[in-house]
Amino acid sequence: MSLQTRLIKPLDVLMLRGNKSFGDAGEHGTSSMPPSPSVLSGALRSFWLAEKGIDTLKFKTMPVTELKEPLLSQLGTPTDVGSFRLADCGLVRKNAKINERIYPLPSDLVLQKLTKDDNSLTLYALQPQNLASDFLGSYQGQLAILKAPAGKPEGGYWLNEAGFRAYLKGEKPNLSHLIKTSDLWKSDWRLGIALDNQSRTASDGQIYTTEAIALQKDIFLTVSITGANDFPQKGTLRLGGDGRAAGFEVATHSLLPTIQAKDKRIKLLLTSPAIFSNGSELPSLQDLKDGRIYFDGGSARVVTTSIPRHHVISGWDLAKWQPKPAERVVPTGAIYWLDDIQYSGTSLQTALQDLLLCHLDPQRKAEGYNACLIANWINP
Repeated sequence: MSLQTRLIKPLDVLMLRGNKSFGDAGEHGTSSMPPSPSVLSGALRSFWLAEKGIDTLKFKTMPVTELKEPLLSQLGTPTDVGSFRLADCGLVRKNAKINERIYPLPSDLVLQKLTKDDNSLTLYALQPQNLASDFLGSYQGQLAILKAPAGKPEGGYWLNEAGFRAYLKGEKPNLSHLIKTSDLWKSDWRLGIALDNQSRTASDGQIYTTEAIALQKDIFLTVSITGANDFPQKGTLRLGGDGRAAGFEVATHSLLPTIQAKDKRIKLLLTSPAIFSNGSELPSLQDLKDGRIYFDGGSARVVTTSIPRHHVISGWDLAKWQPKPAERVVPTGAIYWLDDIQYSGTSLQTALQDLLLCHLDPQRKAEGYNACLIANWINP
């Protein structure tokens, strides 16, 4: 089935609270932005059920015989996922001519401000290097090392599409490719008072704040799905906490460049959070040996990694009508440097993507986790 893309524009602020506990007096409910793949996938699936007149509360106990095509084969049943899969999600800046994708900064790119002046911003790239001979430790391989003046990295920046294309080709983006988070969305903090469930009055001292997200006028969410050729082209769905309304419509994006491994080495970039069985270790079709991973048609040696701080995801199980188990994920933007690539197939990108999906729980696979792209690894 073909890849289909939709642009989503919230009609109100979004409540996208993450997986942290929340509810005590004085607590602050922060939002997780951009939304996790499971939030977007769940919103799309719930919309399709509602559009077909199916109550999501009754879906978990609905007999399979009552589900009609195309829902039965594409959306699936409460026990078996269908062909529907979220293949990509992110942010788009829309203007009169194009829909420009916006990407999180890959973790091997580090932005530093050398002075208090914004004009001193400098972008550096981590590079795998051997450890110094006087380094004491049991690890003898390479590490991703940053060669830059001492300073604190600057956060809150994204890459525009031109910068991301340059990155995939092995080039270092320049400062003109950077976009501030404040140019994408604003935080709208709201004060709330908890209610007593019995008296339906305000609880004493139960004041809290929550963070709502307001996208800038030209910023949209984007999703690409496969295995759902009959998904509606436009509509209004419920998204995030409180089920805030968001409209969606058909869209197209320009294709990213096809990357071929140069000198038998590449960088593997996670473009969605990833769930692996052994922490941040990549899966393999065969047992790891000498640091190599094995995939359909070939193998490669894992040189080193650049992995941001892990976070935890959960979510709501629509079929079982209960919270999903909390899982630790490798964040979007993590990098794996691979070399000595031995491959006899036709698409290294497809082979590595299939590897990351092969051991993933079918439901998490349908939700869009473990997506990746390959980029050229070229030392400066």
